[in-house]
Parts: sequence; C-alpha cells; structure tokens
Amino acid sequence: MLALSELKECVSGTDTTEQQTSMLLLAESISSYLRSLSPEARSLFVGRYFYLDSVQEAAAYCGMSISKAKSLLHRTRKGLKVHLEKEGFHL
Repeated sequence: MLALSELKECVSGTDTTEQQTSMLLLAESISSYLRSLSPEARSLFVGRYFYLDSVQEAAAYCGMSISKAKSLLHRTRKGLKVHLEKEGFHL
C-alpha cells in the first residue's frame, strides 16, 4: 500500500462511473509516459509501482543506490503528474 500511496498525487482514488469509463485512456496515457522514460527509470518505476517491490529491491535489480532510486522515483512521479495534466487528467 505504501508504494501506491506515493502515486496518490498523480491519480485520484475516487471510484465513480465516469472514472471507470476513462480508465483505459488513463492506462494508455501512463503507458505512453513510461515509453518516454529511459530504460533505467522505466524499470525502476514498474518494479516499484506495478510489482510493488520495495525501493531497496527495485534499486538493487536496477543496480543503483537507494538514494538514487528514491530521487529518480520522485522525479518520475512529478513527470507523470505533469504528463497526465497535459493529457487532460485533472488531479
């Protein structure tokens, strides 16, 4: 749950019919953003938020320090938020 709570400022957690119908568009937008990242940033992000690995685990298999992983995840979340806002998703 901690990993997902880090994404709360990027994606609203409300469950409305309107939101359910736009989930496909949201998923496509997130996928588009992830494809724009470096392989290192994408692997770290997917490991942390899709596979729900700890920061320590994700940093280890990406071959980076925990500090670098935390910094990269922070920048990636901020970038995702900007990307989603540009795509018309209101956060």
